[in-house]
Amino acid sequence: MDPVTRFLTAARGQTVDRPPVWLMRQAGRYLPEYQALRKRHDFLTCCRTPELATEITLQPWRRFGMDGVVVFCDILIPIAAMGMPLTVEDAGPRLDPPIVTLADVERLSVPDPEQQVPFLLSTLASVREAVNGKAAVIGFAGGPWTLATYMVTGGGMTSRERCTALLLDDARFRAALFAKLRAMLVPYLTAQAKAGAHVLQIFETWAGLLSPIEFDNVVLPVLSEVIADVRKAVGTKVPIVIYCGECRHLVEQLGSSGADVVSVDWRLTLTEARLRLPAGVSLQGNLPPELLLKSEPEVRKATQVMCVEGGDTGYIANLGHGVLKQTPVANVAAFVETVQKWNAASTTSA
Repeated sequence: MDPVTRFLTAARGQTVDRPPVWLMRQAGRYLPEYQALRKRHDFLTCCRTPELATEITLQPWRRFGMDGVVVFCDILIPIAAMGMPLTVEDAGPRLDPPIVTLADVERLSVPDPEQQVPFLLSTLASVREAVNGKAAVIGFAGGPWTLATYMVTGGGMTSRERCTALLLDDARFRAALFAKLRAMLVPYLTAQAKAGAHVLQIFETWAGLLSPIEFDNVVLPVLSEVIADVRKAVGTKVPIVIYCGECRHLVEQLGSSGADVVSVDWRLTLTEARLRLPAGVSLQGNLPPELLLKSEPEVRKATQVMCVEGGDTGYIANLGHGVLKQTPVANVAAFVETVQKWNAASTTSA
């Protein structure tokens, strides 16, 4: 089974020869070739220059041969295109000034992807040509809640306390901001699919801050609308993945969002997640990134356990969050290779 078929088949809930494998943040800072490139170019230049972004996207794939390559970009790139000044430093991203009033929201534009982010679309087309059917190309965007938290706090780590007043308590402000984000996200994700992405992942990372009732009332309606609108635009051939950190209490809600795949972290088992998801919704995850800091034998053992639990039907092997900067390259190789050599038949017979 070729990697693209394997990835898309698993994403659609069907059985494959083995789980497809990729890692969130697989293109980036743990790789020496990325570090060498970054000494010559700043982060945003790398995101906005197709030749550089293509090279960074392909670096881990050349080393490890994952089944999926995720385009090198940042979830805040489209927010900058909406009119918020974006800088990225060692301490993280900054959006300055933050959005705090309805007037601020009204000043935001809804960008045309072909006009405001042509570099991303060029990168996707270039990556798809380079992998030539030997890997599924993954595009992505931040979810509406996650992007909103960055926008109202100015970037960096978010918290309930900093988001509650505007995003939970001020329904008028929230509705206006979410309407703008929905108007941006649908064409942004659609354009990525048309440019070459086989799969789209939505990072609703910070929604784990919310209670199930808050998620139901605040996030799920707009998230479901975005997913439905994108699916209407691109059809069913492009699976949509939803990821949420600290999502143990939100699995049912994520499963009802309309996404084809729910990506979970390590705070719940794959078995529990599978039992709580609707039939037909696939699963992705969920090795703790810190496990890749241990010895290679420990990495291989933990990965095998994860694959046994995930199985060969409707499952994509991944981490429960992104690769850590200090991760040894050899351990990423051990993780990927272990999945590539795993198969359900040999495990059952053993």
